[in-house]
Amino acid sequence: MPDATRDLRRAEAAVAAAKVLEEKAALEQAEINLGYTLIRAPVAGRIGRSAVSVGNVVGPTTGPLALIVSQDPMYVTFPVSQRVLLELKRERLATGAAAGAVDVRVTFPDGSVYPEIGRIDFVDVTVRQATDTVTVRAGIANPDRLLTDGQLVTVRVEGREPERRVVIAQSAILLDQQGAYVFIAEANRAAMRRIRTGQAIGARIVVEEGLKPGESLIVDGIQRIRPGAAVVPSPLPASPGRSGAALSPRAG
Repeated sequence: MPDATRDLRRAEAAVAAAKVLEEKAALEQAEINLGYTLIRAPVAGRIGRSAVSVGNVVGPTTGPLALIVSQDPMYVTFPVSQRVLLELKRERLATGAAAGAVDVRVTFPDGSVYPEIGRIDFVDVTVRQATDTVTVRAGIANPDRLLTDGQLVTVRVEGREPERRVVIAQSAILLDQQGAYVFIAEANRAAMRRIRTGQAIGARIVVEEGLKPGESLIVDGIQRIRPGAAVVPSPLPASPGRSGAALSPRAG
């Protein structure tokens, strides 16, 4: 083969190779452009109403296309007063308990209790000065999709290890300039006892100091009782807000 023909064939092969590279680049660009037409969600979950339909042109200024909510697990966010949080931190330091050694239970508006137990996974680092609370978040499994995003529920935080506390009716507490006090029955006589209260639980409240388990607490007629007055103890009838071991002495 003459040299001129050989050189021509080599030039044609180089042109063909360049054409192949050009077509490959065009194919890659087409695949990239096609990828722009398919929007993949970064999270798994349930999608709500879409803001666009198939065939609509969208761009950076279009805004959110749809709302996707992750359904399992769900997260429940609730405020905790700074006082309660401080007490929990002190107890944890005193007992050596782990920070997440609590269970979070959820109650629906109809009063039913959600069966799954949540675990605290986030405690905010700042305090909301308007409410003096700290935002706490707990993750909770949602296999049956009973929990819905934005749902209002009641949260109860429980220690995994039960603690024995003295709990009394708030109606049994009196206040003066020195603080809170109650009346107890000692040898059928009324005695004043100074107390330090803790967390309130509905109509009841925890007594941190001043009362011991088993002591007879006067809860009826306390406005008329004076220290040393004779009393006749009688069991307090059970009621939703006044249950427990408290007794109801009557002035004698």
